[in-house]
Amino acid sequence: MGESFVRTMCHDIEDPTFEATVCAGNPQARMTPVHRPPRTPADRRPHCEWLVEIDPDAEPLAGPPTVEPLRSTRLADLVVPLMPLTDPGGGSTDYRRPLDPDLRMEDFSAVVLRALCREFAIQGHLLVLSFAAALRRRVEAEDVADALAAQMTGVGGVVAARLVRWLRAAGLADGGVEQLVADVLALHPLLQPEDYVDTWVDGDGETVVVLGDCAATEEVLALGWGSLLADGRGDGALDAIVHAVDPCLSVEVVDAPFGRRRAWRLERTEVPRPVRPEVTLCEFSTGAGFEFSRTGPRPDAG
Repeated sequence: MGESFVRTMCHDIEDPTFEATVCAGNPQARMTPVHRPPRTPADRRPHCEWLVEIDPDAEPLAGPPTVEPLRSTRLADLVVPLMPLTDPGGGSTDYRRPLDPDLRMEDFSAVVLRALCREFAIQGHLLVLSFAAALRRRVEAEDVADALAAQMTGVGGVVAARLVRWLRAAGLADGGVEQLVADVLALHPLLQPEDYVDTWVDGDGETVVVLGDCAATEEVLALGWGSLLADGRGDGALDAIVHAVDPCLSVEVVDAPFGRRRAWRLERTEVPRPVRPEVTLCEFSTGAGFEFSRTGPRPDAG
């Protein structure tokens, strides 16, 4: 995308982000770039190089001022509860060992992986709240909501398509299209974790998605996906999700039962519908097509 974009990402964005990350772990840590793109010479290796130093005599660094509003959100108060390790499912249950530069997800136990998936969902919502807060410092509130709704729709459809491919590859998509929709919604980070986004899917007779009052809908310090769902700006995102499962499916807003905030019913169209433009734009990212692959045994494993 050109040197200007590369410099924006690798200097303007990553420099403060990386230092904030290490200082969150240790305020006396410093993370200094040795070099990062654009590379000079162009074939320089490694691609990026950073130096992390911890000086016990250094003056502790305060966090960036943009951190404080996020610390006050309901999302920031969520914790990853300790999970029982009576049957961890093999693999490591902690990271009490020297730094491993080749750390892999497969090194951890099933229990730890479940905890990590919860944390990944929380991190995703934190990024959304951060994005909204950054926009709000620059543009009007209505424009922030429009941008966030577009982002939510594009990401929602792309992630849903990835989940559909995974469920089918894993042999977990044999229960019919409506069951596949329910499975995708249950796994989708838009609606996770459950104690932040209170939704349930009723697939008895007709598929209905229901949103209740919850921490995600009550965020007041920053706009997030839950707030968009509650006020009707997130309808397009749910529609993009079900479209990724079957292009002949759509969602229609229905009366929410039991005093819940909002509800949607699955509808079938006679002909396939086109992909939403927000999803098409999101698909341009190389991250949209990224695939995990088995890396095999470590070189030093013998």
